[in-house]
Amino acid sequence: MQTRAEFGRIDTLVKQRRHLSCGGDDRGHRGPLGRDHNIDAKGVFFATQAVLPTMIAQKRGVIVSLASMAGKIGSRANLPYNASKAAVISMTKSLALAHAADGIRVNCVCPGFVETDMWTSVTREQGRCSTNRPKSSPVVASIRSPWGAWSGRRT
Repeated sequence: MQTRAEFGRIDTLVKQRRHLSCGGDDRGHRGPLGRDHNIDAKGVFFATQAVLPTMIAQKRGVIVSLASMAGKIGSRANLPYNASKAAVISMTKSLALAHAADGIRVNCVCPGFVETDMWTSVTREQGRCSTNRPKSSPVVASIRSPWGAWSGRRT
C-alpha cells in the first residue's frame, strides 16, 4: 500500500462520498441499489479492508465514515441512497465491535440536511431531492483527535 510505504503507518481513514443522486430507483447501474450502493457500501467496505491489517498490526487506528440521517430515518424519494447510508451505519457498528480490542476506534457521522450550493443546484435541476452533502470536517477532526478517544466507550 502506497500510503503505508511512504509514511510508515496508517493512523486514520475517513470515508466520505462526493456523489449526489436523487429520486428514482437508479436501476441503470447494475442492480436496484445501483451507483449509491457501489459508492457508499462497497467503498466503505473495501477502503476499510485495505487499512485494517496495518491498523491491527499497529494496535491502533481511527476509522470514520460519513453517512447521513437518511440512513437512519429514510425518505419516500431516495430508497437507493437511504439503503446505502444504512449499510454504512451498520458496517460501522459491526467494525467497532469487531476491532475495539485491536485498539481501533470506528465511528460514523450522520449529519442531517445541510443547505449547500450543491443542494441548491440539484433541487433547481431536478425539482426534488432528499439528500445532502454534509459539512462535517470539524466533527471528523474531533473524532480522530487523541481527546476524541472517549467516543464509543462505555464507563
